[in-house]
Amino acid sequence: YYQEIGRAGRDGKQAHCALIVRPPHEKCIEGYLGRSKSKGSVPGDERPLPPCLRGKYRTNRKCPPEIGLPAPCDLAKQLHMVLTTYIKAETFCKKCADTWKQLNEERNEQDEASLYVSGRGTWAEWTQQNKHNHLWRLHQLGLVAKFTLEYVSRGHYFDVVFHTSLSPNPSVEGVRKQLVKELAQIALTEDEHPTHEKMTERRQHLMERVQGSLAGDGPLTNAAVREAVRILFGAVRRKVLNMRFASFAKLQDYIGTPDPKCRRAALLEGMTESEVFGADYHCGFCDHCVEGLNFDQSSATPGEDSAQYEDIFHIQRDSFRSGNVIKMENALTEALGRKVGDAFGRRASTHLEYDPDNLVANLAAAEAFAKSDDTNLRTYAHMYHKQFAQIANVERQDSDLAEVGYRRYRDFDAPESIRTFAISGAAMDNARDLVEMAHDGESAGLDTSESDNLDLAAFGALQHKLAEASDRTMEALSSLLA
Repeated sequence: YYQEIGRAGRDGKQAHCALIVRPPHEKCIEGYLGRSKSKGSVPGDERPLPPCLRGKYRTNRKCPPEIGLPAPCDLAKQLHMVLTTYIKAETFCKKCADTWKQLNEERNEQDEASLYVSGRGTWAEWTQQNKHNHLWRLHQLGLVAKFTLEYVSRGHYFDVVFHTSLSPNPSVEGVRKQLVKELAQIALTEDEHPTHEKMTERRQHLMERVQGSLAGDGPLTNAAVREAVRILFGAVRRKVLNMRFASFAKLQDYIGTPDPKCRRAALLEGMTESEVFGADYHCGFCDHCVEGLNFDQSSATPGEDSAQYEDIFHIQRDSFRSGNVIKMENALTEALGRKVGDAFGRRASTHLEYDPDNLVANLAAAEAFAKSDDTNLRTYAHMYHKQFAQIANVERQDSDLAEVGYRRYRDFDAPESIRTFAISGAAMDNARDLVEMAHDGESAGLDTSESDNLDLAAFGALQHKLAEASDRTMEALSSLLA
């Protein structure tokens, strides 16, 4: 509906868009849409599905007699589509474990394996997508390091070959750690007010629950893979379903927008979960602002949306392409001054959907959301700061960029920035940066053990640096005396 509004007005002429909805019955709204979303990260606390999505009613696409709608509502149609992909975790995990078994049978001495999936037949595309989904979950668990797709033309259709690089020494302990990491990430996006203490407690709780389901150490069995996938996929499925319920609840709110609330403001605020224009805003171009739709203007009154700030976003896009942090931060300063910092962050996060390793885009999302007044957006600042740290500090070992990211994160959350960047073997694991972080840690509120460990690391790095300087001095003296 939002997209169609934009398309209708693309030619600059007046247009009308009608939203046609078959809403759920009041019984379902009260019994299912009205439930608060589950906060657990292990399956078992997924919210109940409406009766039309269970048993014969789901198979026949019918609304049960006790509800009484002549046809399934739009919520049922959306959830039916989701459940086609996000099948029951018990079913998915068995098929995923079979894929892992197949990969091990094809594994060569370089820990590589290829899977061939035919593109012929009615269900070929579905089979190929399922195999891709299996590999992605195995990748999340650290079992598949990476995989690529090769399309092989067969004239009227394409076969697919999945080329994979596998973990050389998979273990139950390694899978358990990866599983807790993924579950904690899901929990982070669900928690409206995350703190380091809460996330540490949540991670410990997750480790205990996973330990109970995935016990033992040593070599990895197919049964352990199946159980790990069951837990992970169940958490993902629950999150996706909750998102659909929340999305439809917003639609219900929009349909019931009370007069004289502006439709444009209600629509955008429902998408952003924050007040966009202010309580007194009227677009002058909707049925609530102008009764009878007899408009005396040719377009909506501009508000604080992104359309009026293309100059900023052009610079932002260019900074992502060029990797210019200074240009991005100048654009962000301008965006904040013109009160479109949230839009700046959202554009960065959208860019990351297809370019996830872009350092400047990660930093842009992190900095913009860190400065937001919206609590939900500030939550995501942690995620993007950590992604930036992982890429710059650990993977690329770029000390200059890592230092920039550390100082920006420090301004937002000093103790968490130190925990994120003080990583052994990373770019900032050197005397200068460790001393800086140790100094920052004195006023950051670190735990005593964390502060002591950081001081020891800085002291050790300084000793190592002095020893190297001493060796060079002795070598120079020896050369002179010779």
